[in-house]
Amino acid sequence: DVLLLLSNHEVLNGAGLFHYATPGGNDEFEGIVSPVLDEEKGTQRWRIQYGDSVPGRWAACEPGGPLAEPLWSRMRVGVVVGRTAFVHAGMTKKHLDEYGGLGQMNRDARRWFLEGKHGFLPSFCLPQMLTFVAPPSAHCASNDAGAFLSIEEVLAAQERRGSVLNASLPPVLKGEASNPSPLWMRDYSLPPDGEPRNPQARTMLRDALDGLGEEVGETVERMAMGHTVQKEINCALGGRAWRL
Repeated sequence: DVLLLLSNHEVLNGAGLFHYATPGGNDEFEGIVSPVLDEEKGTQRWRIQYGDSVPGRWAACEPGGPLAEPLWSRMRVGVVVGRTAFVHAGMTKKHLDEYGGLGQMNRDARRWFLEGKHGFLPSFCLPQMLTFVAPPSAHCASNDAGAFLSIEEVLAAQERRGSVLNASLPPVLKGEASNPSPLWMRDYSLPPDGEPRNPQARTMLRDALDGLGEEVGETVERMAMGHTVQKEINCALGGRAWRL
């Protein structure tokens, strides 16, 4: 089996945040995906609702879009194979406790990509989880006919789309600086190619591995992660943190 890990970039693309995307990558979506959607929808006017963003990329990547079920929903926040835990950026015992364990993290991520479309908030999204509570008027259906009366109306629809998607993000997918999630943290990886500067990193990782072991019922000895660029594959914290 091929197991796919979710990264912060899938979330950024799903939420319509393309500041890390390259022009060439955007061109590929516009040249390959957009014509397919033109044929499927029977019009090119579906692009209008995405305002001044990248229509092909956003339409393909957003929750409920063409990539949601076959790709994004099958990717996992983390997975344990044998005695090794794999996660994009890292994981702590605090993550396991706050987000309901590894299994719940994976379920919440899957549900956001399947249900978190701009037209409604996913069922797991409680009011206290939201940084932005969208009013009913923001929960608009897709406007594939491009029936807008003004440029201002188009841009407002684009903003609502992004706001609702970002508001519906489960905590495990968020990138808050004060509480970085398993897709964003760097405590085990900075500085690159050296021992972590966070003096608590060793204890944090030990507790995380113990917590994962309790959940899966097996001893978990190490964690493999990416996210923070290294010069080469290396390990730290007594061989428990592998940075790829």
